[in-house]
Amino acid sequence: MRQDDEVCGKTTECATRRRGVRQAFGISVGGGGASPYAVIGMVLLPFVIGIAFGLLAAALMKTTKRNGLRFFLLMLFLLLSAVGGLLIDFLLFRSFTVNYLLTGMAFSATVANLLPEKEPEGVLRLYNPILNLSLVLVIVNLGMPLDYRLIAGAGVFTVVYILSRAAGKIGGAYIGGKMTKAEPTVTKYLGFTLLPHSGVSLVFTGIATTTLSAVDPALAEIVSGTIVAAAIVNEVVAVILAKFSFKKAGEIAADNPADNPADNPADNTPNVQEVPPAQSSHTE
Repeated sequence: MRQDDEVCGKTTECATRRRGVRQAFGISVGGGGASPYAVIGMVLLPFVIGIAFGLLAAALMKTTKRNGLRFFLLMLFLLLSAVGGLLIDFLLFRSFTVNYLLTGMAFSATVANLLPEKEPEGVLRLYNPILNLSLVLVIVNLGMPLDYRLIAGAGVFTVVYILSRAAGKIGGAYIGGKMTKAEPTVTKYLGFTLLPHSGVSLVFTGIATTTLSAVDPALAEIVSGTIVAAAIVNEVVAVILAKFSFKKAGEIAADNPADNPADNPADNTPNVQEVPPAQSSHTE
């Protein structure tokens, strides 16, 4: 009986300590939303985990020249970083709260910047098949939960987002080009070529909605609907603008061959002067 009481007392003490740690981080114990301190932890902890395991992986990968062993170390510490995130979720947040996309980004950036420039090429050849499959799974996983019905409710936010994004890219490219004295084609047209959306926007939308869902689910829905609507519009309008800008900058061939001397065979005919026939060296 005394032994049972001791075990119960230790269990209660551990639970109380864990509860105190969670309250110190501002995490709701009763199932409510997370505090701003918890949101900061959700963003910073993935970077801490990814960088820590990335430092260990890079240090060990530098000790060998064998691509197979380097690939094994890379995968091992990448999995360990995921396990570290799971432990924090289980012990601290009690839910899947840590953003594993940020953990992977921090891990990869740390390893890539610590290894010499040419050395990771052999490892990347082994890793590329896994990377390609992972990208497909990430985009599908982030795209499937997006509700297209949210697009109708995000009209004003979508317009503001599209215009602000376009102004930032076009204006930033123009100002940067002027400051660096870049070529006029770069200054004028670079911003327009940056307008189309890509899968990266869905990745960061997933990061934003995951973080905001713990604080304000309604705000997460607005962000999700806004980005989806903007991605649809930009994939139609911005792609046309980007193609037009590439043509004006001379980076791709024009549709009319007459506008592009390289594609006009008539303009590529060499200028050969007619040579008069040689006169006979003997007289008739």
